[in-house]
Amino acid sequence: MKKQEIFMIGNAHLDPAWVWSWQEGSCEAKATIRSALDRMNEFPDFKFVCSSSSVYQWIEDFDPAMFEEMKKRIAESRFIIVGGWKVQPDCNLPSGENFARNSLYSQRYFFEKFGKTAQVGYNVDSFGHNAMMPQILRKSGMKYYVYMRPMEWEKSMKNNIFTWEAPDGSQVTAFRINEMYCKNFNTMEELENYLADCSKFYGGTEFMGYYGVGNHGGGPTIKNIQLINEYNAKEDAPFRLNMADPVAFFEKYKKENELPVLKEELQHHASGCYSAVSEIKKVLRKGETKLTAAEKFSVLADLLIGKAYDRKEMQKGWENLNFLTFHDILGGCCVKSAYDDSLYMGYESVSIAEKQKNSALQSLSWKIDTTDKTHGLPIVLFNSHSFDVEEVIEINANAASLKDVNGNDVPFVNVPSEPAPVFERDNAIFKAKVPAMGYAVYYYQPSVYFNQIITSDAYKGKASDPLALENEYLKVEFAENGNVKSVFDKKTGRETLCGETQSVVIDETEHDTWSHGRNYFDKAIGEFVAQKVEKIESNEIREIIKVTSVYGASTLVQYYTLNVGEEFVRVRAKLNWNEKHKMLKLAFPVACDAPTSLYEIPFGTVERPCNGEEESALMWAMVGDKTSGLAILNDCKYSYSAKDNVLSLTAIRSPIYCDHGRVRNEESNYTDQGLHEFAYAILPATTEEKSKIFQKALILNTSLGVVLENHHAGTLPLTYKGMSVSADNVTVSAVKRSEDGTGYVVRAYECDGKATRATISVNGLSALETQFSPYEVKTFFCKDGVWEEVLFTEYKE
Repeated sequence: MKKQEIFMIGNAHLDPAWVWSWQEGSCEAKATIRSALDRMNEFPDFKFVCSSSSVYQWIEDFDPAMFEEMKKRIAESRFIIVGGWKVQPDCNLPSGENFARNSLYSQRYFFEKFGKTAQVGYNVDSFGHNAMMPQILRKSGMKYYVYMRPMEWEKSMKNNIFTWEAPDGSQVTAFRINEMYCKNFNTMEELENYLADCSKFYGGTEFMGYYGVGNHGGGPTIKNIQLINEYNAKEDAPFRLNMADPVAFFEKYKKENELPVLKEELQHHASGCYSAVSEIKKVLRKGETKLTAAEKFSVLADLLIGKAYDRKEMQKGWENLNFLTFHDILGGCCVKSAYDDSLYMGYESVSIAEKQKNSALQSLSWKIDTTDKTHGLPIVLFNSHSFDVEEVIEINANAASLKDVNGNDVPFVNVPSEPAPVFERDNAIFKAKVPAMGYAVYYYQPSVYFNQIITSDAYKGKASDPLALENEYLKVEFAENGNVKSVFDKKTGRETLCGETQSVVIDETEHDTWSHGRNYFDKAIGEFVAQKVEKIESNEIREIIKVTSVYGASTLVQYYTLNVGEEFVRVRAKLNWNEKHKMLKLAFPVACDAPTSLYEIPFGTVERPCNGEEESALMWAMVGDKTSGLAILNDCKYSYSAKDNVLSLTAIRSPIYCDHGRVRNEESNYTDQGLHEFAYAILPATTEEKSKIFQKALILNTSLGVVLENHHAGTLPLTYKGMSVSADNVTVSAVKRSEDGTGYVVRAYECDGKATRATISVNGLSALETQFSPYEVKTFFCKDGVWEEVLFTEYKE
């Protein structure tokens, strides 16, 4: 009797942090790898798969001799590299650029140390998978994908082995694990039952069986392997169990079977993880945006003044963030003590980015010729974006006059700075325009009132409605209860809202930290009630209304700011949150006839039904149609919901740390207690204006850099444009030096779902003209003036 071949994949799911610290996780890596190598010595047919470059790096550091043993087994194709990333990340919340760096540093590490890279994407415990993953995997050098969640009860699928296609057309062969990523069978009956269950799950075809001890490491046991060998000795057994490499399974299965094609995201599992533990999500976003800006400024300094680009520091910053994307860490479901340790990595990345940025900006500004003293002291403003930016700037200086580079007067206002312990000084605010990936110089004459406290009343120079904000684009009206009741778009003549906004409090007592099996947060029990609504600033540059609201033991202070020349309302929120098992949603009823909801995902967008289900997003989400709508941008939040025409931003939630709903008592640690600060923005936009939304969200997340200079000689001009992109729907996510130090790398993606031909020009390098498919991301390597498309790894495909 011919037996059906089953591919048994020995593995150890090793969570670097969860109900333990990452330090303990690194310790368990040693024991796990030692165990796997010992099994290879004992059983000549045994093979072991291992993901996550962090594990390999720990072994290299802790035990060089064991690392050499690993290298030998890798060369024999018995110790098998999978995953291609630092960790098994959350596959919804990291930015596209973060995914690219995970591939860049980990795949290059694997190639440099072992002469090979991972071919199999491997995220067996991650909580859902965004629609761009097939493209991200292919451009990371991986053409196969193994995952488990969402499981059958969360997302029923006709086929669990299939071709998965991204919106740009990229494809990978995907395999959904049945039952468990580490099946630890200890009797023949357990093994036979497992095989029978898997055969049914995969429709009687060949499949992979994932076995071993996992979560806290471990790997296949002697008993596991003995049972596999005993099973193979049984003449009447229906299967032949082959301890194998996943690639062998994929190659054979593809050759012998016609695979169905799936063109959608793989959701949902643990939707509470989109909003659990705000601080880890905030430090990730700040790290991502600050590092990409620092790299662009460092390239600018390299090209203009020959300043050395510090690749090692940039890599260190990114690898910290790559580690923090681990699904339990970023998902907010670790124990509290694990965050106390993990957050240090994130703040180190932010610090690295700030230091690298400051070094570049100070070096550049010092080389600008500012000898002309006619107009006052120079202010150098830097723009890291790939498009020109007009933005209201606040400088920490009191001005008597303000001029542009040509000596023209620039409208400005002095406003109070935040209180200082010893003295206060006013800040000057003005609207500036700065070229793409470049800089512009403005001038100010210091005021004689420098360091003198002046009340804001002195600058409320025009009569205005105390319950409204208005500029040339928008009129925003507030109800007496502090809710926004109208956002009128002057350009279109349309009202954006169809009712008042609300700050809704949700009871989530029935939800655990992950929110297992509960994807809807809709049990409203109250809302924040305004105690005070006041216009605190009104001048020709901006207007600000401050709304102070309370609910229970919590206070929410929101500063709504409408700047001159901006099409969106900025909101700075200070939330003192002291609620337990509750969630805060900021709800916006949108005036549109046929509402649909769009969400930013890595390198693109996805449309989802307006059914109230909790959904992940990056910098923005929107509800609208082709003629009207509203986008809500954010600077550190990742969770939204859309019910009919109401779009809600999840501001915070407070389950118990790492709560599976089993033990709750007075000693439990609740997440996100205390003070939180975040920003969001209200932007009228239609579903046809995705490019605009992307740009405004990037501006919200990364402001212009400011250097208050003095007069000195220099070789650089007073203004400089370092980049141009011919199409608004092409977003540049990275400009950096190549990892081999011989050239430059530019990464860009099409963000509007339209096939586009675009020219990207970086001053100092030759122009690049290329064709983008809808939502396609491309990486280009420039060496000696010649551009070549490469993978995220900066290797050729």
